[in-house]
Amino acid sequence: MKRFLAFVLLLFNSSFLFAHIEQLFFLEGTLGNKPIAMRIHREEDLYHGEYFFLSDKKNISFRGECNSKDCLLSVFVMNQETHKEESTEVFRISENNDHTWSGTWRKGSNTVNILLKPIDVSKFNHPYKDLPFIKSLDPYSYVRTSELKFSAVRTKKINGITVEWLKETISGVEFIRLGKGLPTEVLNKVNTTLTGLHLAKSEGSFWCNPSTTNLKDYKFIFNISLLNKSILSLTALTTSNCFATTPETTTENITLDIKTGQQLSLEDIFYAGNKTIPAVNSAEWFDYRYKTFGAIIHKLLLNEYPDKMKASTGACSYNKDEAWQFPDWKLGEKGLLVKAFLPDYLHCEKSEEFLIPYTKLEEYRKREIR
Repeated sequence: MKRFLAFVLLLFNSSFLFAHIEQLFFLEGTLGNKPIAMRIHREEDLYHGEYFFLSDKKNISFRGECNSKDCLLSVFVMNQETHKEESTEVFRISENNDHTWSGTWRKGSNTVNILLKPIDVSKFNHPYKDLPFIKSLDPYSYVRTSELKFSAVRTKKINGITVEWLKETISGVEFIRLGKGLPTEVLNKVNTTLTGLHLAKSEGSFWCNPSTTNLKDYKFIFNISLLNKSILSLTALTTSNCFATTPETTTENITLDIKTGQQLSLEDIFYAGNKTIPAVNSAEWFDYRYKTFGAIIHKLLLNEYPDKMKASTGACSYNKDEAWQFPDWKLGEKGLLVKAFLPDYLHCEKSEEFLIPYTKLEEYRKREIR
């Protein structure tokens, strides 16, 4: 009986494993005489993916099917007049015994040969290969980011520290590095983190800005709310309509320890618990946020803004502990800036931003801020 059950379990697990076939191919080579990189994703009998020319880096998406002989993969764009997809490019390629791929690419009356081979990332001299963000990339994105370059745009001094605006030359995405006013070893650490963030936003623009569609908007802007020799706090806004017909904006608040370049959690700066500071997203962290943190922030805001708090009523009211358990936050010159968190299903408007003076948070402060 035990052997029979073991056989049934083995059969079930084998069926489960082989029921879904999925493969990824990361390739680089030439389309005609132009260098490209390609990513092909196989899911059962369906194939889809994207490729880019090394000259402009922008994704071009395709999809299609393969048989025992070859693959027919097409690039489709939406005709804005007929609202129907039209095929504009066609790959007819096949995998060879040595794992190279070859075939043809056709666009209109133009047909050229294509030859691809598996990407070997060790052959690419990536200037940022040691950054955590780069290490997290698949070979396709690794190749693309290996050639990104930055050019100087402008500089500005904030609290005695030179801030340098740099632009990634192809995507146009701008971000900052820090300059004079800080020790060299400090600059190396914080600028390593800032470079990783800049590369991430630039790479995001290539994925989110396909050259084959009319939906090309991708905007990245940021605002520095605090910069001194201890802290850099900023808000980054990314607006795109690459996967939707209307623009969508995501907000990211980033606070860095200048001396280490590490991103700080709110508990790293202010903590009201009586135990060791819990790791973010741990069970202990959620327990602290639910039982302690929300109530303290709510009480502080009631003291600072009694009329506004009491005037906030209904389902979207932020005059309650729950609204302040997981607030959006950043640091400013005068205090902690917070916005209430209200569940999306309530369809509430964004709460206004409230300032809690540092003097009111002094008993909870865990590190130097100014």
